[in-house]
Amino acid sequence: MIYLIHFRRPFKHARHYLGHCEDGALEQRLERHLAGRGSRLMRAVGLAGITVKVSRTWTPGGRDQERQLKNRHNMRGLCPLCAQAWRRHRNALARKRHRARRNHVSETV
Repeated sequence: MIYLIHFRRPFKHARHYLGHCEDGALEQRLERHLAGRGSRLMRAVGLAGITVKVSRTWTPGGRDQERQLKNRHNMRGLCPLCAQAWRRHRNALARKRHRARRNHVSETV
C-alpha cells in the first residue's frame, strides 16, 4: 500500500510525505512516524508540532509504484486536500474577476 500524508502547514518546502507499507500495516507505520522513527522528514514535522493527515492511499502498491509517484514531483496534484483548497482559491479568484468586470462595465455605461 502507498500512502500520502498531508501536512496541515508546510515544513520548510515540504507539504507532503509519500511512503509505502504492507497492506494492513498503515496504522503501525503511522504510529512509527508519529513517534519519530523511520522518516527524518516525519520526525522533523512532528518536532515542529505540525499535525498531519493521511489524505490518500493506493492499493496495491509497492516500492516501485511509490518511486514512480515520487518521480512525478507533484504531490499537490495527487493530494485531494490540496486539490480542494485549490478549487476554493480558483473559484474565489473567478468571483473577484467577475465582480471587477461587472463593476467596470457599469461604470463605462
